[in-house]
Amino acid sequence: MAQAEAAALRRRVEELLKSNQELVKSNDLLSEQLRLAKQESDPPNVLTPPPSRAGKVNELRAIRKRPHERARNQHLSASALAELEVWTSAADISAEDPALVSSEAPPAKPKPKEQVKRIVAALSKKAPFDTFEEAQLNSIADAMTPLQAKAQAVLVTEGDQGQHCYLLDSGELCVKVKGVEKDRIRAGQIFGELALMYNVPRTATIEVVSDASLFVLDRLAFRRTIRLDTVTRRREIFFFLRTCKTFDALDDRAIYRVADVVVEQTFDEGAMIIKEGTECNDDPCMYFLKEGSVVVKQAIPEENRDSSGKTERLVGILKSGDYFGERALITQEPRSCSIEAVSPTICLRVDRDAFKCMLDPLHEEMKKAMPVDSSPTWLKKSGKGDGASLSAKDASQSVRQYSPAKTNIAILKPLGSGGFARVLLAKDSATRRLFAMKVIHKSKLLERKADTRTAQILSEKLALSTFSHPFITGLHAHYQDSKYLYLLIELALGGDLFGLMDRHGLMSEPMAQFYVSSLALALEHLHLLEFVYRDLKPENVLLDSRGFVKLCDFGFAKKLTLDRTYSQCGTPDYVAPEMLNGQGVNHGCDWWALGVMIFEMIVGNPAFTDMSGDTMKTFSNILKGDLQFPRETTFSASCKALVAGMLSVNLASRLGYAYGGANSVLSHAWFEDVDWDRLVNCYIEPPWRPKLMSATDTSHFELEEGASNFGEDDELTPQDEKTWEHVWKAWGSSEGTEGATEATFALPTTTA
Repeated sequence: MAQAEAAALRRRVEELLKSNQELVKSNDLLSEQLRLAKQESDPPNVLTPPPSRAGKVNELRAIRKRPHERARNQHLSASALAELEVWTSAADISAEDPALVSSEAPPAKPKPKEQVKRIVAALSKKAPFDTFEEAQLNSIADAMTPLQAKAQAVLVTEGDQGQHCYLLDSGELCVKVKGVEKDRIRAGQIFGELALMYNVPRTATIEVVSDASLFVLDRLAFRRTIRLDTVTRRREIFFFLRTCKTFDALDDRAIYRVADVVVEQTFDEGAMIIKEGTECNDDPCMYFLKEGSVVVKQAIPEENRDSSGKTERLVGILKSGDYFGERALITQEPRSCSIEAVSPTICLRVDRDAFKCMLDPLHEEMKKAMPVDSSPTWLKKSGKGDGASLSAKDASQSVRQYSPAKTNIAILKPLGSGGFARVLLAKDSATRRLFAMKVIHKSKLLERKADTRTAQILSEKLALSTFSHPFITGLHAHYQDSKYLYLLIELALGGDLFGLMDRHGLMSEPMAQFYVSSLALALEHLHLLEFVYRDLKPENVLLDSRGFVKLCDFGFAKKLTLDRTYSQCGTPDYVAPEMLNGQGVNHGCDWWALGVMIFEMIVGNPAFTDMSGDTMKTFSNILKGDLQFPRETTFSASCKALVAGMLSVNLASRLGYAYGGANSVLSHAWFEDVDWDRLVNCYIEPPWRPKLMSATDTSHFELEEGASNFGEDDELTPQDEKTWEHVWKAWGSSEGTEGATEATFALPTTTA
């Protein structure tokens, strides 16, 4: 008996040690996450400023094709391929008062409670702050710095780039456009909030009418505050959930996802959290008890009451780590007990959608723990799509890339340009195969934010060399010489999806379905390999000579080291709310963007775009998930459900991210008629096929004037060559050379 007890004790000690090791590992992971968040706390501001969206659909198209916009779009259309010049730095994003510009976030200074209350009240009425929780607003209020301004002082100058948002606490300001007074700003009003999102010229001049007192919020301080607040909150919730025995069956990534979707709720002593007899649909949720304690009470049927006159009995007392409310979600029955807080209590609320999507692996355990077994119907899975989606192994074998020798490559003509890169049509003389060659100029690459740019191009090369899928542009080879870096990429001469939408007009659902289903398979492949794309939009979707999709431009693609990344990038019309909130993004942001694209294909404009051109209204619509289906456009019920599912602000219920991953999209009713095997093997006839006069016909791309002229590019200085030697070695070459060699290709020097 003693030996059995000793053996049991040893097993228990081993279990505790193993549990402790798992907690230490989790702590290390979260510490790394916090470190990365701090490291990314000053990310490049790469949200691409959108063009004005005023007018009808055809006007929207015209606006997006203005010369300065064509320059932005063309190199993307051409094949993925030259970088968008939108990187900025703290040194050149503001021409305002230098005293207000700081490369480091100012330390939070305690403010009087009344002052904080006043600031929070003003913030809560203005986008994007109106979507933040009160705790986040308090953190933002602490990050704001006071500013005293004398009469006639100029706070903001029209046309300047800004990085500050202002709250007027007292005094009066004058708003002038081109020297003409247009409005007055009075105490309690906020202005300049757009500068917190991305670089955009100030649209008006703000002058002080009478001595004013303001609070100023710096863009970097805003991002750091939101980001670190999010990381700290998730870290705290993660540790709590990890210590709950209920979650023993989940790995760390699954618990991260649960931490994303739970909502912290506080109850005062005596508060009735759940009332017996309430229909589950009235408040469909369950709770995990984080702090405090609650009592579980149940009504005594009248025929069973004794002389004491008691109408209810105490069933039990729950403490930190316990959960309640799950029965009604599983059985769809009315609440069977009342739950009352007996002390100040903090709970983590899990709504029905999150319960279904995130806690599926725990369902059987919770079901067994219930007093009475039940047979829930909501957990049944659809068999649609089973076996249709590509595994990472299958996808990697779906495309075999041919790698030509660089001595056989001849340059034919330009395709596009942008930033520090050009895209050229190239030919392999040995096989006569055509390719798109992206040429990156080394010295221009290093002109500004060299660390960021070099990291970006290495990340793009890593992504392209990792993917192998029929609906993703394939990388065939990479080279370099003393002046340039080269990427030899699969050619797609059918133009981009945006150009097709422009020429064709609104798409029918079957036509849209073809492109969406192809993109869904491409995203599934990326996500299986732990990459997030982060810039999905029609301009980044090429069409090959047969009309099949080729996802391109992986400049913003990133391999997730943990469960999310905090850099801000993308195009505002397509960014997910969690990116605007500075809370970090993961695979869910790509499914959000695909939902926006479906809406745009059928309606003609992105789902949340304010058509008057007010970008802050667009951001506000995104943050609130204010999705409106136009009455004049007919959506099938299944299409509407798919779009609404992808455009869920709540990550727990967003299709593609929640439990089931990409298969929850591929098995959706809207794709019921899609033959996935025929599609992935390109046996289905595309709804549109480009008309090409020859194998080198580039008429589906609009070449900007001077795009083909490489000019007299400067050589790298010996110092730059040495300083960035690690980059050139990391880039390497398909032919085995690590560093730079003599010039390889004869590039055009005159405009074609």
